[in-house]
Amino acid sequence: MPLIRFFAKQDKHLRRFKQFPKGHLALVAGVSAAVFLGLALIPADNASAYRIDSLFLNPPPKAGGEDVERIALTLDIPEPPRTTHLFEEDNFEPEADWHAEKVRRGDNMSKIFSRLRLSSVELDTVMKLGPDTSVLKALQPGDVVEVSRDDEGKLEALRYAVSSSATLVVTRTGEEFIAEQETRPVETRMGFGCGVIESSLFGAGLQAGLADAQIMKLADIFEYDIDFHQEIQNGDSFCVVFEERYVNGEKVENGPILAAEFINQGLRYSAVRYTDQAGDTSYYAGNGLALKKAFLRAPLKFTRISSDFNPRRKHPILNKIRAHKGTDYSAPQGTPIYAPSNGVVKFVGKQNGFGNLLILQHGQRYSTKYGHVSRFAKGLRNGQKVKQGDVVAYVGATGLATAPHLHYEFLVDGVHKNSRTVELPKAEPIPNRERSRFFASTKPLVAQLELRRKFVLAQNGQAAGSIMPRSE
Repeated sequence: MPLIRFFAKQDKHLRRFKQFPKGHLALVAGVSAAVFLGLALIPADNASAYRIDSLFLNPPPKAGGEDVERIALTLDIPEPPRTTHLFEEDNFEPEADWHAEKVRRGDNMSKIFSRLRLSSVELDTVMKLGPDTSVLKALQPGDVVEVSRDDEGKLEALRYAVSSSATLVVTRTGEEFIAEQETRPVETRMGFGCGVIESSLFGAGLQAGLADAQIMKLADIFEYDIDFHQEIQNGDSFCVVFEERYVNGEKVENGPILAAEFINQGLRYSAVRYTDQAGDTSYYAGNGLALKKAFLRAPLKFTRISSDFNPRRKHPILNKIRAHKGTDYSAPQGTPIYAPSNGVVKFVGKQNGFGNLLILQHGQRYSTKYGHVSRFAKGLRNGQKVKQGDVVAYVGATGLATAPHLHYEFLVDGVHKNSRTVELPKAEPIPNRERSRFFASTKPLVAQLELRRKFVLAQNGQAAGSIMPRSE
């Protein structure tokens, strides 16, 4: 409600209030003062308010006085509200009437302005303000655009949260608009999440306080060593150290994973995040060995393995024994396929029962084949270099295929090998020139990870010796 109408309404009630007899008013005032004095004198020794900054509390100390890590609790006392004097022009600042419009699938600023019956001329002016408003060209479903109109329905102001700490603000001055970004300082803290898998990694991750993107990243970090589609079991556990970001004391989002540990079938895998002196960031084992191998074990995010490597398989269409020299990964039509390692395109086109076929050469010894794909990455051609993780094709069902899937072959020195069991090239260690800096910066993270691991083991009644480190 606009403040002018609010004050006018209060003034009307005030006039009614003055109609009561003065004796009654004096009695009410006296009782109110007595109640106020009584409340003010009540002791408040037991009143307290705490904010716990850590995601997980440490267990209580055991009998015998064993030392445990202590977590400091802070007492937040809100500042008293600032008093605003009625009708004092210097302090009177009516709040704009903001309307929040949630971005829908397929939306752009033109559709949003049309839906809100705002002028396309105003939109054109806003979009030409420069780099600040260029972010409005890349709206995502779920984003929120806030607008304020004047009495004539014209755009008065616009707000859009660019990030958790920055907001684009567009305001009208006469017939022109001004755009600026309002930023708020971000405080970074360390968060912790530990979990034991009971039904799924995703469910355990959410229960541990991880964001969706962090759960996916956890799988990405260890995808070179663990097959998250086939090898995850109930009872597997993990601990994660990650950044938490706060604005004005309020948590706004989780940041990157700084260190992680995954215990799969009794084997322990660990990782720490490190940014080298050149600014490149990657994940390494605690001993400095890169987790990123020369090859991805699987070149796509698949649903299931529909047919494994089998030299005596009966072909589902030809109905006769025919060696299956690859692995069939079942996945929805159009699923991206990634280059498992750096390489060069040797063949891209159609070939017999493979339908659309791609062949990549990786150095002198290794090559990979991709059959039945629906289409290739745009512009892919023979002789083109690709890097590990580049999208090279998309899942399909071309050629002799009964359903969308990828037929993936892995060859070493021209001989077909089972891509799921073949020994892949070892990971590269961190360069010698980075080793001292690496260990200095990651040692605190490794210590925090170890503390969380012991806590999880204690909760599950396991001894530290029951978890075996992986062999490098």
